[in-house]
Formats: sequence, structure tokens, C-alpha cells
Amino acid sequence: MKTLTEKSNFMGLEKLYSTFETARVAVLPIPLSENGKESDAPEAILKASRHLPPFDEETKRELHKDLGIATIAPLIFEKKSLQSSIEYIYTATYELLQKQKFLAIIGGSHIIASAAIAAHAKYYPRLSVLHFSARSDLQKTEKINPYTQNSTMRRVLEYL
Repeated sequence: MKTLTEKSNFMGLEKLYSTFETARVAVLPIPLSENGKESDAPEAILKASRHLPPFDEETKRELHKDLGIATIAPLIFEKKSLQSSIEYIYTATYELLQKQKFLAIIGGSHIIASAAIAAHAKYYPRLSVLHFSARSDLQKTEKINPYTQNSTMRRVLEYL
């Protein structure tokens, strides 16, 4: 898997702690918005992460040195349909799980959650999901667009 360099990866980690082969954690940027267009949210999150302190006060360690954190190159959607994009997210997530990576998925829309959670549910059959939001996201919108942010958790329930 192609990973981002120290200039653009999560926290600006040096190669020693950010190679895919040795890292146990993988950050997967998914730049997809609800309307199927590109989102710059993952890039902004990665940029902001360079200001995070590497030392974790709670655990009294630098987690990236213990586990390694590889940042995967952002998924490219180009002219994929919304359905194809969802399938692509699912496949990419499942492949990383098969490679024994703990995933941190970053994006700018609820739309990516259902596909990523579906992959996790397949890999971890006893998966539980805890959902925090101002609303339930359980609306029935199958006729208009089944992947709106208002129906994210309805999609998730289909996989659990």
C-alpha cells in the first residue's frame, strides 16, 4: 500500500515510525463528500495533526513509537458513482483489516461510515457500534439516496 511521506502523513511522523510494513495502526483518508464529490477535510485533518503533541499524558508514552502509524494515500474516487465509491471504501477498509491494521478513518462526511463499518462487521462478526450524534441518523431515504448523513446508522444496522 502506498503511504504518505513525512511532509503529509499523520503527525508528520518520520519514516522509522510510519512505514506500512511495520506499523500496527493505519490512518485511511477518505476524501468523499455526501454528494459524491471530493472533500478536502482529510487533508485538513492531516495538516492539523502535525500540531499534536506526540507524548500522551494519559498513557505516559509516545504511542507512535510503540505501534507505528502509517498514513495510507487518500482514496481516489475520480468519476466513480456514489454506489461504486461506497463499494471502494468497503473494499479498501476490508483489505487493511485483513493486513491486521487497527484503522483510523478520517473524512468529511457521514457517508463513509456505513461502508467502513460494514467492512469491520464482516471482519469482526461480533462487532458493536456506539453512535454519538445530535440525531439518530435512522431516516428512510432509500428512494432518494440511501447514503445520506441522515440515514448512516440505518445502513449500519443492515450490516450488524
